[in-house]
Amino acid sequence: MIGEYERAFYGSQYASMAPLFEHYGIQLWTPEVGGRIDFHAEDHEQTMLTLGLSSKREIARTRIRVRTAMATQTREQGRYLGGRPPYGFRRADAGPHPDKMHAAWGRRAHRLEPDPATAPIVRWMFAQRLAGHSVARITRALNDAGVPCPSAADPKRNPHRAGTGWTLRTVAAILADPPAPRGPAGPATRRYLLAGLLACGQCGRRLESAWSNGKPAYRCRHGHTSAARPEPGRPKNTYIREDQILPHLAALAILLSGDDQALPDGTMQVTAPGQAAGLIDQFRTAGITFTYDPDTRTIRTSDSAAVAAGQDH
Repeated sequence: MIGEYERAFYGSQYASMAPLFEHYGIQLWTPEVGGRIDFHAEDHEQTMLTLGLSSKREIARTRIRVRTAMATQTREQGRYLGGRPPYGFRRADAGPHPDKMHAAWGRRAHRLEPDPATAPIVRWMFAQRLAGHSVARITRALNDAGVPCPSAADPKRNPHRAGTGWTLRTVAAILADPPAPRGPAGPATRRYLLAGLLACGQCGRRLESAWSNGKPAYRCRHGHTSAARPEPGRPKNTYIREDQILPHLAALAILLSGDDQALPDGTMQVTAPGQAAGLIDQFRTAGITFTYDPDTRTIRTSDSAAVAAGQDH
């Protein structure tokens, strides 16, 4: 017996559950259909689907109301509504609970206040960012100074984390606040046609996509991250622009196929991303990857000769 349809089905759940109910001989009764639901009756099915959509809408409206009320309590009353305090803050007592019933039960309200141990670090991070320093530079400075990262500063609540040091993502998350300065907006869409198809000829790692001077490019840092200072003797980063590779795709395809007649018409004139898209899709389908050697500035496959690339023409 379903007294309130909102507590039974959500969205299209009824359509997926009805066959199971029929298989196990479970009957459903609801006031909306005037009794037992007939799993084979089209009007009953449509009624239950409509009720499920109404339930989904009501749940969405309830979620919006709750979030709005919580935001208002936080903004106007200064209340902390639960969860882990952000790095740089700690939970403090804010007096009796504003609800008389909860206050009678002994419950207290809470608020956030700056943590004396970590708040100065957050202020320093924002000051460095306002001074124009990059997230990577701030991360390196924190690690060089031996400042404990958030998981190391509170190991009891982070037993699953190593706490070995600051990372770029951690620093960026702390600085991702409305008052924090933002860099210039990048292009609306960044397309990397050769993402995942290039490997480094020095260390064998896949080249990662990187936007360089408004153009797509690819790089390999040989396992180095910006959160740590480079080790002595580390090879230089490998860089190559996408527009330096596209003109050579036809030559690579010829080397792979051994027959230039097998290529589509116009392949020998590949010079633009739009023309190269079809050929690149063929490479992906065949599982072909290319290796870029920064020393010789050549691109090769495992079973073909090298093609010169990485030079402006």
